[in-house]
Amino acid sequence: MGALARRTRRGAARAVLGRQYRVAGPDRAGARHARTGLPDRGPARPASCRHDDRRDDDDQHRQQDGRGTGRRAAHRGGPPRPEFLAARTARSAAAAWAVWAATRALLLLCVFRVLVLPGPDVTTDVAGIYRGWAEVLRSGTFPLHDVTWQYPPAAALPVLAPDLLPFLPYATAFFVLVLAVDAAALGLFLRAGRAPGHRRSRAWAWIAGVALLGPTSYARYDLMVAAVAAAALFAAARRPRTAGALIACGALLKVWPVLLLTGAPCAGAGPAPCGRTRRPGPRG
Repeated sequence: MGALARRTRRGAARAVLGRQYRVAGPDRAGARHARTGLPDRGPARPASCRHDDRRDDDDQHRQQDGRGTGRRAAHRGGPPRPEFLAARTARSAAAAWAVWAATRALLLLCVFRVLVLPGPDVTTDVAGIYRGWAEVLRSGTFPLHDVTWQYPPAAALPVLAPDLLPFLPYATAFFVLVLAVDAAALGLFLRAGRAPGHRRSRAWAWIAGVALLGPTSYARYDLMVAAVAAAALFAAARRPRTAGALIACGALLKVWPVLLLTGAPCAGAGPAPCGRTRRPGPRG
């Protein structure tokens, strides 16, 4: 009975002290704690504060141990850390370049006739038709009497481009130049994929699309035109004049890039491309 009475008195004293603490504040309540002899445990803290303290301690331990990752931060609702984003971007770019190198090696084996695919040989157009055009263009005129010449004037540039590598045969130099343009286009896609609002899947679409076309993609100069058109699309958001110049160059190489102008903004009202909001111009 004595122990029960002591516990009852102690519980009543704590309840009274709790009410006094809420009314009188922490200083006077601490003085009453000292007079009564009960231990002073300080102001009671909500459970949410104690949970935040534990989470801060966990974050500090992760930083000290080097185990904090952007994935955990994103799972907690915070933004991923910059070092995690940089590492993920580097891994994605390395994977893209590895797949590109593997698929382009197969394409080169096909155009050099190391691997023979069923069907007609499309690589003979480079050594036959393109080389014949180049000989006529070197004389200072266009192959006007050739019915296969149905291209704009700037098409002479990719046809004469193998002359930049005079130490290689014409067909080999042409394939090497197309490979270089292909690599430059992939670098452009990967660089654009790092910008906010762009997706890295576009680079993979370029890798897969060119590979699925087979040797035809390297036996024509259309890949060069597609690279110019892609550069124009990437420049359209921030550099419309540069995009217009690239579209003009692409149209002089082959007519179809002029269709990109259908997505260009007009001088009047209307939504701007790429999801950007057009600012109203001055009135009057």
